[in-house]
Amino acid sequence: MNGGIQIKWDIMVNGELMVSIKTKEYHIQPSDSKDWIFIRSPKGLKVDVEVAVLDYLYTCQPKEIEVEGHRILCSRLCCYAGCYVSLEEIERIEVLIPEILPDLQKDSQNLLKYSENRVHNPDDYDEEEEVYKIRCAPQEWEYDDDKKPDQKDKTRNADEKKDKEEKEKESSVEFTLPPKNHCIFLMEDGLCAMHKYYNDIGQNWMKHKFNICTTFPLDLRVPDRTIAFMKDFDNFAFAEVECLSPDQELKKKLGYPQIVEAMRDVITDRFGDPFWKALNKVSKDFRADLIDIDHIYSDVDL
Repeated sequence: MNGGIQIKWDIMVNGELMVSIKTKEYHIQPSDSKDWIFIRSPKGLKVDVEVAVLDYLYTCQPKEIEVEGHRILCSRLCCYAGCYVSLEEIERIEVLIPEILPDLQKDSQNLLKYSENRVHNPDDYDEEEEVYKIRCAPQEWEYDDDKKPDQKDKTRNADEKKDKEEKEKESSVEFTLPPKNHCIFLMEDGLCAMHKYYNDIGQNWMKHKFNICTTFPLDLRVPDRTIAFMKDFDNFAFAEVECLSPDQELKKKLGYPQIVEAMRDVITDRFGDPFWKALNKVSKDFRADLIDIDHIYSDVDL
């Protein structure tokens, strides 16, 4: 026993003995990498969690900052381009565009007028994740509204592809600050028009706003029962932003909360309050050095 934490042996399915940690608040088991651990709540929900999530300071509170002599809202550096979302999410929001439109910036309104309220770029499609890119204003990367992903010319040879890449490189907008583009849903005050809409009508924005925007920088995958950071989340912003800074000491001085605490509502919405409580307690015990990841994996042959 150590601080109320009990080390226990479990018989795993493959017949091998494996170290686990069990308290009345949670049960921890090894995953398939030291970067991950399984956390089970007293209610029985078992989720594979990236260890880095247990000790990371973060919160999202858009505020005015100075960038290259310009005073801008920090959300301009995160919401400078449209995100990738599922077709189901797109269809859910497109029917609401007439109601959301008045809150959008003028260039977003103009873009939607041109696209007949189509919020996504149908030619920008991630086949692996099965998601489309949401538009950004006032200008968009090259696209063809009449061309759908399944109609793409997959026979284009390497030379043609190389020529296209060279042309795009030559015509690309220089990466200057502040960014020239923004998500079509970013309002003048730096907040999200979708978020505002659902608050105004008294609905839970966490259930209806685009998932990636709601959970960023965490990647919460309920069907897979995993919690991780989004890939390359710390390099996502157009320029350095305080909330994604690797300088934990700076964020500590600024009063940043732990990400598990800051995103309680979202994690609870996806995995339930009993699991959030288990995750939060694991996070606290981990930061207090009561949980030794190396010991948990001491009998695991990776």
